[in-house]
Amino acid sequence: MTSEELIKSVETTLDEANSRVAELSKNIATKFDEATEASKTKITGTIADLKSKRDIAEEKLEELRNSSASASEDVKIGVKFAWDDLKTAVNSASERF
Repeated sequence: MTSEELIKSVETTLDEANSRVAELSKNIATKFDEATEASKTKITGTIADLKSKRDIAEEKLEELRNSSASASEDVKIGVKFAWDDLKTAVNSASERF
C-alpha cells in the first residue's frame, strides 16, 4: 500500500470512528443516568480510551503526511498499528454498548 493509499484509508477510518464515537456517546448518554456507578466508570473510561486511540491515529497520520519518502515506511508501520488499534476499540465498544 502506498503512503497516499494508506492516508486515504486512515482518513476514512478516522471519519467512521469519529461518527461511531459520537453515536456511542449519544446512545450511552441516554442510558447514563440509569447506569450503576461501576458501569458509569466503565463507560466513561471506554469513551476516553476511544478518543485517546483516535488522537493517536490522527497524530500518526499527520506524521505520515509530513514524512519523507525514506522515512515513510517506518511511519507507515506506526500508522497501521494505530489504525488497527482504533478499529478494534471502536468495534469492541460498539458491541458492548
